[in-house]
Amino acid sequence: MTVVVASVGLWRNEAHEYWAAYDGATVGPLPSVTTILRAVDKSGPLVNWAKLETAKCAVRNLSLISDLILAGGPQSAVDWLKRIPDYQRDKAADLGTRIHALAEAVGRGDTVEISDVELPYIAAFRRFLADSGLAIELSEFMVCNLALGYAGTGDLIGKLDGKRWLLDIKTSQEGKGPYPETGLQLAGYVKAEFVGKPGDPVKHRLPPCTRFGVLHLSPSGYRLVPYAVDGETWRSFRAALVVSRWLNGQAKTIMNGGTK
Repeated sequence: MTVVVASVGLWRNEAHEYWAAYDGATVGPLPSVTTILRAVDKSGPLVNWAKLETAKCAVRNLSLISDLILAGGPQSAVDWLKRIPDYQRDKAADLGTRIHALAEAVGRGDTVEISDVELPYIAAFRRFLADSGLAIELSEFMVCNLALGYAGTGDLIGKLDGKRWLLDIKTSQEGKGPYPETGLQLAGYVKAEFVGKPGDPVKHRLPPCTRFGVLHLSPSGYRLVPYAVDGETWRSFRAALVVSRWLNGQAKTIMNGGTK
């Protein structure tokens, strides 16, 4: 695991852990907003998705499955099919990461190289910018709440029709997402204490946002989905933070009498 280290400011590693170094003190690792929200049960949609992906893969590869059974027995085919959901999830996550990076570059007006797979998503993002007139103020910005001990990376803040929006970009095929728990993610970002950067000792002010939403990009276009982020959303995020700390703390030893 590569850790990006800075002498001051806010930085993160590949595991989405953050460190904050201000006023001579370094705090970390801090969990990310998305890591905290793993405490929220999303097994229903994920289980159904995994079943569907496995079934579709089996239908597409009937001859391969038959060969696997002949060569190594039924268990070899079972083991291969069991890996399909993880493979599809990782592939989708990699695509999402690339789309986020490209969207940030496009928002800055940079010239980018785009693959055939990425092209429809970026075309949808460009259409959104043209249709909405969003004036981007921040993109891919790191935030931190030292009082509560978490950090994260937001996607977009910008002005739209005179109102400042905090937007999270989601990428998926048609008919999938976005999901309600993204509201908790947005609440975590908007309640951060400051915006930070690696190597920068200044805690920058987070622009106050009054509107929230998900910009859902898919091969066929975009949807701007507004979210009603309010006090209840914030309280729910804080509850998830408590559960996340328990899962990563006492839950690991509670069945061993409190010892490792």
